[in-house]
Amino acid sequence: MKKTIFAASALVTLVAASAAIAQQGGGRITFESLDTDGDGVISKEEFMANFNPPGRNGNPPPDPEMVFGRLDADGNDEISAEEFENRPQRGQAPPQ
Repeated sequence: MKKTIFAASALVTLVAASAAIAQQGGGRITFESLDTDGDGVISKEEFMANFNPPGRNGNPPPDPEMVFGRLDADGNDEISAEEFENRPQRGQAPPQ
């Protein structure tokens, strides 16, 4: 039961983060707009400086630190283009 609740919570967090990325600033945020130094990866510093979504449906915005950790699938403190593109979209379960 606890695993089911945790998995559901993780899915909601990832989908909310994806929605926030997609709607930040009223438009679709791109990998290139977060990779401000153009080195082909989004560093933690770049993400923290540029991820500032509004809250949705009366909820507070997602925590950038938590969102970064969820998107950084391999845990190397960088988000690759592949990790960014493979993030769950609204209505999609995260990769297993």
